[in-house]
Amino acid sequence: MSNLKSKILLGVMIVAVLFVGAFALSNVASAEECTVTTFMKVGSVGADVMCLQTKLGITADGAFGPMTAASVKAFQAQNMLVADGLVGAMTRAALNVATTTTTTTTTTTTTTEDLCPNGMTLASNCTVAATTTTEDLCPNGMTLASNCSTAPTTTSTTLVGGAGDANVAHYGTGEKNEIVDGDSDVKALGFKIEAIDSDISVSNVKIQIENQETATSSSRLERYIDSVDIYKGSTKVGSADASDFTKTSGTIAYTKSINLSNAIVRNGDKDPFYVMLNAIDDFDTANLAAILEVSLESLRFVDASGFAMTLDGDTASTNDLAVNDAATNDGADVKSSSNNPDNATITVDANDTTDDVLALAFKFDVDADSSDITLTSLPITLTIADAALPAANDMAETIIDSVMVKIGSDEYEAELTADDTTDALNGGTAVYTVDLIDENVVFEGNDNLEVKVYVTFAANDTDYSENTTVTASIDISEIEAETANDDTFTFGGVDRTGAVLTLNTVGANVSNTHWTINSTGTIVDFYFTVEADTDDFDVLAADITNTIAGTMVTLSTSGTPETATPGFGLLSRYSGDSVTAIGSTGFTVSEGDTTTFRVRYSVGSDTTTAAVAADNGGWLEVTITSVAGQTVPDEDQTSATATVNL
Repeated sequence: MSNLKSKILLGVMIVAVLFVGAFALSNVASAEECTVTTFMKVGSVGADVMCLQTKLGITADGAFGPMTAASVKAFQAQNMLVADGLVGAMTRAALNVATTTTTTTTTTTTTTEDLCPNGMTLASNCTVAATTTTEDLCPNGMTLASNCSTAPTTTSTTLVGGAGDANVAHYGTGEKNEIVDGDSDVKALGFKIEAIDSDISVSNVKIQIENQETATSSSRLERYIDSVDIYKGSTKVGSADASDFTKTSGTIAYTKSINLSNAIVRNGDKDPFYVMLNAIDDFDTANLAAILEVSLESLRFVDASGFAMTLDGDTASTNDLAVNDAATNDGADVKSSSNNPDNATITVDANDTTDDVLALAFKFDVDADSSDITLTSLPITLTIADAALPAANDMAETIIDSVMVKIGSDEYEAELTADDTTDALNGGTAVYTVDLIDENVVFEGNDNLEVKVYVTFAANDTDYSENTTVTASIDISEIEAETANDDTFTFGGVDRTGAVLTLNTVGANVSNTHWTINSTGTIVDFYFTVEADTDDFDVLAADITNTIAGTMVTLSTSGTPETATPGFGLLSRYSGDSVTAIGSTGFTVSEGDTTTFRVRYSVGSDTTTAAVAADNGGWLEVTITSVAGQTVPDEDQTSATATVNL
């Protein structure tokens, strides 16, 4: 198809050229009557377009369309201009000149100023003359040669000046000090070439590469390098395969004069050049002690007068690169994520799944100098604890509908690969694994990629108990990955654990757990907030698991801290929506309401508290591990130290 398009375009261009020729023979008079004065492109309309079309010998309808563009390109190619179809200053000058010179029998009285804009010369297709600045013709920092587009450097291959010279100096900015197998575009050496008294064209550079440590490593260049590129700034101007380098007689050094193209340095400029190495895919272990010295031996250039000269390389233009196995630089850690969820109560449905609950979030943080790391297997462990083990033993499949892992923006389904949840009463585990062998999940140097684990819970129609908990975690030693050389890779960092998710069909969420203590240290308060989502929810004193100095104590919902048995806790509503008392056993929070409760401990001189605190020298702490069947976060379970007045 591309060949057909090329043939069609060529045919259009030929037709356009024939039209131009036909116009030159039969329509000269009408073409002379107009002058092309404005920039035009596809989409332009008006009198100037009609003038342009008249000069090109095509239908003058005043609309710049594809046929007009093809004719412009043909005219530009015929006049050695850039065939871009844009009617810029040079194209306009050539069009107007072509018309004038076709009908004029002599041009002896015509100056270049008559044919081109001020400061330009016809001999170079109306390009900027040497003594004219671009500011004379275009806005600051722009050039007429590209229709007043931003172009800080010229692409012209014409050398300006006369007899010239050059200097070369080492340029170490950005040079690397090591090369690893599989690396490409390693900046091994930099140097600057200065053009003196004339533009110069650098025709070749002679590069030498030598292993400085041959006691245990090979001197052969092809054991390390596949090819060498020469760049002028960011543009590649030359290249050679390692096999093209020649071993210098009597030495272990390899040299090659690499031919360059369009490597022009303008008079007075100092342009940077770089030697870029492309390593072979896999270094032999025996060669990892090698040190490659890269140096510029000489360069050859031509000045504007056409005189060719050779310049010896700067003696300082040398750089050493240590040869290393890519695996030695490979590094990535498993790190925490700010999106890792807090412990929470998840309201599960009795008749439908509860979808995509975030259970764990962490990050893969890859070292900046690491080669590519391919992730092949990511196992997620779910720890399941059922408060009252039901008859069913397959707890993972009973509770978990599916597990989905999101790596960056890509999602992957995890499969159940190990189920040891028959003892879920004491915390069984199920492993869900994402098989990534065929997924091409590749981490590059400096990547910092977040991973999120989502769990969809099965419907709970008494298949599992209220307040069953599920916690997701990863063991970094179980993650499987490979380096760029197919070596096994082990992640650093630490194992990560997600939220404790408490499953409840009642639809209540316990949150905002925290402690306070009075100034004398004799009154300790525990606060928690209950939000009843889908039904009324009972907060019972008996469902608050609490101990004082390791001894279980009984809570009360009546009386005051001063009259309650010292050392025993008092449960009461503290703030928020009103509640309904359930005798002396607790309170009911109505559906849709949110209430904050307080448990107050007044520690005094009673014999019970004294006995509890005797072994602690008069000091004790209060601990609450669960409220309404929901686990209190570890950091909120224990109070500050209270004082017992013995």
